[in-house]
Amino acid sequence: MLAIASVLYVAFLIARLENSDMTNGLLALQVIPVALVALELGLAPALGFAVAAMGSIVIWALTKDVHISAGEYVARGAVYFPVAIAVGWIGGRLRVAESTVSARERRLRTIVESSTDALITSDDEGRILAWNPTAERMFGWRSDDVIGRSLPDVVMPEIIRAQYWDGLRGFLMEGEHGLVGQRFEGLALRRDGSEFPTEVAISAVRESNRWIFHAFVHDTTERKAQENERKRLVSIVESTGDAILSFTLEGRITSWNPGAELIYGYTEDEALRMSLFDLVPPDQPDDVEVLLKQVRDGGRIENTDYDRVGKGGRHVEVGVTVTPITNAAGKIVAGAAIHRDISERKRRERYLTAQHGATQLLAQVPDLDEMGPAIMPMIGDAGPWLCAAYWARDGELLRCTATWTTPMTRLPVAPTHEGAEAEWNAAQAEPLWLVGDQAGDELPSGKRAALGGLRTQLWIPIVVSGELFGAFQFFDRRHRDWDEELVGTLNAITDQIGNYVRRRRAEEEVEQAKDEFFGLVSHELRTPLTSIIGYGELLAESEAERLTEQGRKFLSVIRRNAQREMRLVGDLLLLVRIQEGSFRMELEDVDLRRIVEQAVEAARPAADKREIELSARADSSPECNGDPQRLGQVVDNLLSNAIKFTPKGGRVGVNLSANNGVAAIEVTDSGMGIPKEEQQHLFDRLYRAPGAMESAIPGVGLGLTIVKAIVDAHHGRILVESEPGAGATFRVEIPVQPAHHPEEVPNE
Repeated sequence: MLAIASVLYVAFLIARLENSDMTNGLLALQVIPVALVALELGLAPALGFAVAAMGSIVIWALTKDVHISAGEYVARGAVYFPVAIAVGWIGGRLRVAESTVSARERRLRTIVESSTDALITSDDEGRILAWNPTAERMFGWRSDDVIGRSLPDVVMPEIIRAQYWDGLRGFLMEGEHGLVGQRFEGLALRRDGSEFPTEVAISAVRESNRWIFHAFVHDTTERKAQENERKRLVSIVESTGDAILSFTLEGRITSWNPGAELIYGYTEDEALRMSLFDLVPPDQPDDVEVLLKQVRDGGRIENTDYDRVGKGGRHVEVGVTVTPITNAAGKIVAGAAIHRDISERKRRERYLTAQHGATQLLAQVPDLDEMGPAIMPMIGDAGPWLCAAYWARDGELLRCTATWTTPMTRLPVAPTHEGAEAEWNAAQAEPLWLVGDQAGDELPSGKRAALGGLRTQLWIPIVVSGELFGAFQFFDRRHRDWDEELVGTLNAITDQIGNYVRRRRAEEEVEQAKDEFFGLVSHELRTPLTSIIGYGELLAESEAERLTEQGRKFLSVIRRNAQREMRLVGDLLLLVRIQEGSFRMELEDVDLRRIVEQAVEAARPAADKREIELSARADSSPECNGDPQRLGQVVDNLLSNAIKFTPKGGRVGVNLSANNGVAAIEVTDSGMGIPKEEQQHLFDRLYRAPGAMESAIPGVGLGLTIVKAIVDAHHGRILVESEPGAGATFRVEIPVQPAHHPEEVPNE
């Protein structure tokens, strides 16, 4: 524009210079460049051109030597400068308006193109006029593909296209606005034929005597999915049997689902006036504060078991999962918890644990009198019961031999006491479950327990071979109905006890019969063996010269085997005495070193025959008070076993030491070793290890039993260390008692 104005200015000036007529209007035409510059460039450039126009008059006057009055200059300036000012101001306003309109258009274009909603413009015939980038992404159509096409054919499922045309006709002909100006939901159609949910807002604008419609379409697929998920979660929360609740960081309950009402018995209105502290049993430590602290610190609690109390004091066991709740800024503002009722599962676990525990105890309790008191706490915890008593049958009486109170109670509850007696009757041979006023004379201490507030009593008898052996009596302050599963579990336990008692009695009878048999056999064998050995010795002395070499060998075999059998009979007799408690020792001061050396020398021929290296080492020569023959028998038996179980070319060693008043004799071999599971049976009477039987190693299983009895009689102990394939070490420890020396006794 400046170039055009400059050209016009120069052209008008040259044309005027060619004519010297004062009345020529060419100078007046200089106002045109001034107006053009003012309109395009503004006031300042226009004023410059106005000054240039005035200069053109001066140039013309000087060049043509024409006299122009001051009035004429003023008149010209009165034209040029006002035009420059007026047109410059108008041009500036136009440029501002144009800039504003342009900025608005750019802003509107940016909004339309960057909008997260699809913007679709159509005319009153349903043709698409505009289609923004979001519409391209949402529907899968490029703008060039849809401009001019029918809107319902492009974006609407076929089922609603007729509704669109009916609505459009109603708006155009009858003025029914329908959905225009409102927000509504509907289905839209993608290019690939898939349908998706949308939220639509339509506005109608009158332009050039026709209606233009602008539709803003928002894809609600994600929101619908979230709503459906939220509905699903709400449905789960409402229908689940678990308690789902939320609470403040101080523990006040803020939400309570039907599952919580089912577990705890409190309605939602009642629960919203409570706190988590109200669910803690009064007789148990408060664990809620620890839970709340963990939530405030951002920690989670996963499937942790808690004891809780419901409405009416009902005991509930729950598995709890707790999660902190944060706000939009990430700050922890509350907590949410799921409480799962695990009472039934825990109850069954307790019953099963009690049954298994009773089985294990029956394998460990050696005395029948200790059996009931040992099992009672386990059954009491499984109930769970407040307290219990065990009654043992003693003739026509029942005697309380043990009582128990649950550890959850600070003070013991004692409806009866140890040593209490009561008469028994036939009704007590069956399980009894008595509640409230039912407690009477049927059970020992029944009335006393009822008067003491123990509302429920359970009597579980132990019946052995049709007779009452003993019974468990359990008490509780709660009113408890008959529990078929609990009674069944306790009956199974008492059946186990009955079987155990019958087995123990049978074992005792067998042991007694075995001892009698051993005693009888030993005595019956000893007499003929004594005769065989005696007459064999007489024959060897009196008929030695008349016997052939072969006869003497036969006689030697007879004497050797007879002596071997005599030693076996001696072991049997010794075993019988041990069992009868008539085993006696001849105590005297003995030198253990000498006993070990004699045993090693006696065993050396057997070791040499099997090419076994036999060694002995004595770091000291302790003396003690003991039976030298029996102690020698201990070392002999251990050496004999070591040699028998060591293969040819192996090693057997004996070590004697003394330390801290204890003498230790260790016999070590390089034999086959003894598995761990067999070591606990080594000292059982007549026990033979499977490895010994497989290898056909001779023996009857009496040697180690006798060794242990002798060591026990000396107030010592015997230990075994062994691994399969790595040999074995038997260690005998005996207290050392210094020999008595009269000169060491102080004078009185």
